[in-house]
Amino acid sequence: MLLQKNKTEDIVLISPMERAHWIYLPFALLYLSSYLEANNISTKIIDLKIKNKEKHLDFKNRYIDTILKIIDKNKPLLIGLTSYTSEYNSIMELAQIIKKNTNVPIVVGGVHATLRPQDFIFSGSPIDFAIIGEGETPLLTLINVLKNKHSFEKLKSTAYLGSNNKIQINGICNVEEDLSQFPMPDYDKVDMDFYTKPYTGHIRLLLLSGVQIISSRGCPYNCDFCANNYLRLKNKACAKVRFRPIDQIIKEIELLVKKYKIDGFYFIDDCFMISKKRTAEFCEKLIEKKIKLNMGCRNSR
Repeated sequence: MLLQKNKTEDIVLISPMERAHWIYLPFALLYLSSYLEANNISTKIIDLKIKNKEKHLDFKNRYIDTILKIIDKNKPLLIGLTSYTSEYNSIMELAQIIKKNTNVPIVVGGVHATLRPQDFIFSGSPIDFAIIGEGETPLLTLINVLKNKHSFEKLKSTAYLGSNNKIQINGICNVEEDLSQFPMPDYDKVDMDFYTKPYTGHIRLLLLSGVQIISSRGCPYNCDFCANNYLRLKNKACAKVRFRPIDQIIKEIELLVKKYKIDGFYFIDDCFMISKKRTAEFCEKLIEKKIKLNMGCRNSR
């Protein structure tokens, strides 16, 4: 009897367990997924949410069990994790568990990996690679290097353990100036019913079926409380604000209305209103398209 071959994915992207309650979309994973898919790299996102009245230990066991089963079924080329500093210990614990059950390489990205890649890349670590900075281009390069068995010297903005058992970084990629090359987030890969359920935390306690949207990247300011100061030390280009095309954002909003029935949205850019001209053009386009939704933004000056 012939056994049916399991479906394979090039990369499985995993959202940290601490985000099981979050109503914020996992944008890092969504943008990585859509960009990789556009470049013929198949992806799967694991973004589990805690069930009503589910105990923490029960959820943790379900979380780990689900991840191991999906990895075993999909046989990925690479496993991707993301981590804030507050999630570091649990991400390392998860990586250790994964490594005990599979020999698939593990890559981690996010703010902590960018600022302190040495916390992930060391002798005996379960993490094989750490992405520094914006992840789309270096992650695509990493997957192609693994697929084609090329030398790691081709990697940029990626830390790994060198032949001398020391962390190796071959250089930092410039940030992408043209954000139009990045497709809209891969919303189909997560539970949009969860993310669009009515909630008062989007805009001024209004009960809305809404989502967050990112329309730009970068920040030129030097606020002491913000990680952007330290990200700029890694790459000065991070200070430059880069905008997504307005028409692309409008199409994204139209899709969210049509497919997911949202009635509001909230920009989580670092500097949504930094350009008066662009803000006015965006609002005029909303009026032109007759998009009548509640909207807000996180940061303004």
